Amino acid sequence: MKHLFFDTDLFARITGLTLTLLVFSAPTQAQVGTQLDPDSTNYGRFVSLILSDQRLGTDADSPLVAYENSTPGQRGLAVSRCFDALCKEVGTQILDPLGSSNQAGVSGRILRGADGNAVIIHLKIGVSPSIRLIRCGTSDCIGGMGPPNTSTSILPEQGQAASMDAAIGSDGFPVIAAWLQDGSTGLGLWVIKCSDPICEKETTQTQIDPNRPLSGRVMDLMIGASGFPQIAFQDRKSAGSNGEVALLSCNDLACAGQDETLSVLDVLGGSVGRIIDMKINASGHPVIAYAGNFSDLRVIACNDPLCIGDDDAPNIITTLNPINQAVAMDLDSQGHPAIAAYAFSANDLEIIFCNDPACAGDDESRADVFESDDSVISFGAWVDTVFDPNDRLQIVYQFEERLGTSNFLRSLYNIRCVPDGCSLVFSDRFEAMP
Repeated sequence: MKHLFFDTDLFARITGLTLTLLVFSAPTQAQVGTQLDPDSTNYGRFVSLILSDQRLGTDADSPLVAYENSTPGQRGLAVSRCFDALCKEVGTQILDPLGSSNQAGVSGRILRGADGNAVIIHLKIGVSPSIRLIRCGTSDCIGGMGPPNTSTSILPEQGQAASMDAAIGSDGFPVIAAWLQDGSTGLGLWVIKCSDPICEKETTQTQIDPNRPLSGRVMDLMIGASGFPQIAFQDRKSAGSNGEVALLSCNDLACAGQDETLSVLDVLGGSVGRIIDMKINASGHPVIAYAGNFSDLRVIACNDPLCIGDDDAPNIITTLNPINQAVAMDLDSQGHPAIAAYAFSANDLEIIFCNDPACAGDDESRADVFESDDSVISFGAWVDTVFDPNDRLQIVYQFEERLGTSNFLRSLYNIRCVPDGCSLVFSDRFEAMP
């Protein structure tokens, strides 16, 4: 989601070893993992994670993280690069400062461009709203020598984007799914297809269904086995309706022509929140994790690439608390999902590893639960997950302490998990695993 904003620092600040036991004026709470940016005090919303190499020739197992930074004096789209798998050393930089906007970094998605460099697409909201695209001049945005970052603003044909997701198309050019609105009027789900790597040239913009203005506020976009976009989204027909989980499978790069395949998968899947995550398995079939209307965690593993036939029933995963705000999922090398799910009512984050591709049987393993023992502490309201090449799940989640009615301490932490549990601070137990 970007144009000509650069951090005045040519080099990121490098943070050294960070002790993850924080002491507040309020109750003391031990953190699990490593804080990414100890210099910031309010950051981590809209977190998006990919992995990069520690150094040339090594496995891609080090987190590269994009997020919104709301710390005074540092507001904007930020990126943190871990120089090792457990984030003992981290570099952080503001890539797209707030400027005159009210928010920057909204709905951000970090991707690997066709040239191997990181691309981040996000929203600026408020004054001068736009979809922004930042292409890093180096593969990981921070460190190394390379040309300066480039940025582009993408303007919707109608209204402005309130939420979005993005992917790199099979042609190497970005494709963006966005929910647009004009003032308080919803304009529904749109697809914006770029015709060059940084979206400088003309884009193709398609309104998916003018008769469904409320559909698509919550979405996840992937490039399907066909090479065309697939979008899992919340399909709401009218105000006040609970909504459904649906899948749009496009038959061209821009989802043009209003002749795409729409499959409604779950009429009880319309819970609100950051609650839909989709991956494509090795067979080319979508796997979708989400929260249902009853705040239960659900997984659909489709049995065909388009999820057609009305035979893709959800499996419900038992959780300790209702899941109703954030869900992040990835698939391991066997196609088994692992899910980080946030429970708003308990302020905790559950890490669940499925033992089959569909999370069937209600016999999944719970690797860990980051539980809050205080009403002012929460774990994981914003979270993203990625498996590394050795099937270890990298997780970046937001920790929050509420210090008053409108005073918050928010930060991002990285941990690494396997089905047996999650790493403590720099645990050698996981360093030694194959």
